[in-house]
Amino acid sequence: MCGICSGITESSRKIRKSGASSGKHREATITIICMTMLHIICNTPSIVFMILRMVRIAAITSSMPLKEIADTVNPNYYERLYLSVTIIFSFILNSSANPILYMFRMGRFRQFIGKLI
Repeated sequence: MCGICSGITESSRKIRKSGASSGKHREATITIICMTMLHIICNTPSIVFMILRMVRIAAITSSMPLKEIADTVNPNYYERLYLSVTIIFSFILNSSANPILYMFRMGRFRQFIGKLI
């Protein structure tokens, strides 16, 4: 995330120095920021669930002997199902929202879709 922000800042400086048309570059920058935020929002539930699961496993296994850990850390059926559904839903939501965002942000994309329909 920090690398993206620094890249955007650096490209903004280059645009100001070169005197290039800042309107198109600003619009592209906003689109990239929107795409990044959409990706983060769609994938946050999966990431949070995995982090919580790792913390739970670490808390359970911190005081156990090695032989008992294997039986304890295996996720039950519902936990695996929830994780699978969450990841698939996040992927589908992100993939479905990308064209909608393109439609709102990019005029050429709207024209292309209009020609297809």
